[in-house]
Amino acid sequence: MGGIETAVGVGVSAANLLNDANKSNKQLKQMQKNYQYNQQKRKNLLNEQLASRRASLSAMGLGSSKSAIAAQQREAKEGYDELGYNNDNYKYEYKQKYDEKEKNLTSGLLNSIWDTTGKIIK
Repeated sequence: MGGIETAVGVGVSAANLLNDANKSNKQLKQMQKNYQYNQQKRKNLLNEQLASRRASLSAMGLGSSKSAIAAQQREAKEGYDELGYNNDNYKYEYKQKYDEKEKNLTSGLLNSIWDTTGKIIK
C-alpha cells in the first residue's frame, strides 16, 4: 500500500509543480503584453507632444530657428531616453520573475525526487 501512496504523492507533487509553472508563464506573458502596450502608448504620446510642439513653434514662425530645433531635439532625446530606461527596467523585472520561476520549479522537482527516494528506501 505504501508504494501506491508514494506514487500518488509524486503525481500530486508533479501536478502542483506544473500548475505553478503554468501560472508563472501566464504572469510572464501578461507582463510582456502590459509592457508592450504601455511602451506603445508612451511612444504615441511622445510623438503627439513633439508634433504639437513643432506645430506651435511653426505657428509662431520659430519652427526653423536653431534654438527651436535644438529644443525639439533635446525633448525628443529625453523622451526616448525614458523609453529606453523603461525597457531596461522591464528586462530586469522579467528576468527576475523568470529566474524565480525556474528556481522554484527546479527546487520543487529536486525536493520531490528527494522525498520519493526517501519513501522508497524506507
